[in-house]
Amino acid sequence: MDFYLDNLSFAFNSSLCSTLGVLSGHNLASKSYVDGFILITGCDSSAIAWNSAKYLAGLGYNIFAGVNRNESFQNISAKYNTDQSSTSGKIIPFKIDVLNDEDIQKAFEFVQSYLSSPPTPIAYDSHEDENDPTYTTFPKQYLIALINTHSKPLFGPLELTKPEELINTFENNAISVLKIINQFLPLLRESQGRVLNFSPGSGVGPGVGGYVASKTALETLTSTLRIELLNWKIPVILIEVGGNDSSLYSKAATTFPTPSNQDNSKLSSPTTSSSPTLSAANLMSTYTPLLTSTQSLATLTRKNTTQEPVFRALQHAITSPYPLSKYLCGMDLKVAEGLRRWVPEQVLEFGFLSFVGRENEELKHDDQDKVE
Repeated sequence: MDFYLDNLSFAFNSSLCSTLGVLSGHNLASKSYVDGFILITGCDSSAIAWNSAKYLAGLGYNIFAGVNRNESFQNISAKYNTDQSSTSGKIIPFKIDVLNDEDIQKAFEFVQSYLSSPPTPIAYDSHEDENDPTYTTFPKQYLIALINTHSKPLFGPLELTKPEELINTFENNAISVLKIINQFLPLLRESQGRVLNFSPGSGVGPGVGGYVASKTALETLTSTLRIELLNWKIPVILIEVGGNDSSLYSKAATTFPTPSNQDNSKLSSPTTSSSPTLSAANLMSTYTPLLTSTQSLATLTRKNTTQEPVFRALQHAITSPYPLSKYLCGMDLKVAEGLRRWVPEQVLEFGFLSFVGRENEELKHDDQDKVE
């Protein structure tokens, strides 16, 4: 079902854009490449990033794989050596800390230098002197796509989320993406390449509100950049991965803070002047039903999911002259999008609370938590 919906969406978008182009006299097609170099960040932060790198390399593209850890650099090289085939493109790992401006600059210089180096000759006239450079052609090497997949999860209710943790999550998941895009824009302008940003999907995220808020900010940046870069014909595309993001959802199902596994020193302790205060640990316990249900929901959305919708979206987003502005990878996201669009929020909230199944119990306060 998901496969047919995706292909129907791809065909409808291409037909509509090509028809509008003919009627308006404007070419709405974006430049597409069957080969070239693609940069992917976060190849050591999620399985889907590394699997995407291997998939695109299997299509013949050369991949710059950004990693943050030394062991990841070595592991990626080792895994690729066992998986590569003669028809695959190269995977070139490089280190980058997305929160370090100097690292981002060095990554740009590395990619620019690599693309500027003469590649292996692809053709020469066999009837002439093959040592004569005038009979040797060198293909121009382009960065045809920048794919930002790096992500930092943040779990827990917003009331107990420290501001510095939230700021760091926004810096990692949104601001760093903008910095990387701005750094590599000169290369993308040269090739009229594409920008693809990964997101789990916007909306409400009980228990992961800080994380979802940072990704919603990323989606807004993506939409804005799409308009601002129209003159350069650089498509800026959102890939919503939902339950297909195996790394995020496996963590969500196991590492939600609970009174037993939460370091209380890391919890903020909100106070008010008009009501008694709960300790951080007791306050966390009141969120346990919500967090437990969100854990179950995260596990449910991953049931029987594969990463095939993500690969299908990547291939279309990179190769099609008429890429979508947003790809919903998986039936869970398509259903959620339809519900948010057509069902009133109060109904959705009622349904979620019914799923949570909270008990209406009075909060019990310890004597030391009461305000005398």
